[in-house]
Amino acid sequence: MNKKLLISFLLCVLILSVNTNVNANYLKIVKVKINDVKVSLEVADNDKDRETGLMNRKTLSEHQGMLFLFDKTQEVYFWMKNVNFPLDMLFVRKNKIVNFYSKVPTCKATTCPIYPSSEQVDSVIELKSGFCEKYKIKIGQKIYFIK
Repeated sequence: MNKKLLISFLLCVLILSVNTNVNANYLKIVKVKINDVKVSLEVADNDKDRETGLMNRKTLSEHQGMLFLFDKTQEVYFWMKNVNFPLDMLFVRKNKIVNFYSKVPTCKATTCPIYPSSEQVDSVIELKSGFCEKYKIKIGQKIYFIK
């Protein structure tokens, strides 16, 4: 009887871990304020998560996005391969916007346009297309992390 209970328990744990790990790549969420607008960002802080980014997602709400963190300050290059909706991209160094692209179109082609940071950054934030225009985002604005 105890063996059956133990086996049932272990099977439940296994099933739960398989189901909850489907989106385990993006379980880390941070909240930031950009020009007084609060946004929840999924964190991509390793090579696999940064490479996948928002690819193949169905939707993105206005106050959600993704934060790409890099181990060191560097020039970075982004593209829209297999992203299903246009985005705004904010290139950030020391919590300050140093460059951004608005309304970047999707790309289903084999070769897609590249969007460079134009200078060294330590993070990139991707948001729903139109965010920068709607909330009057400008180079030099600070990103504030909310605890």
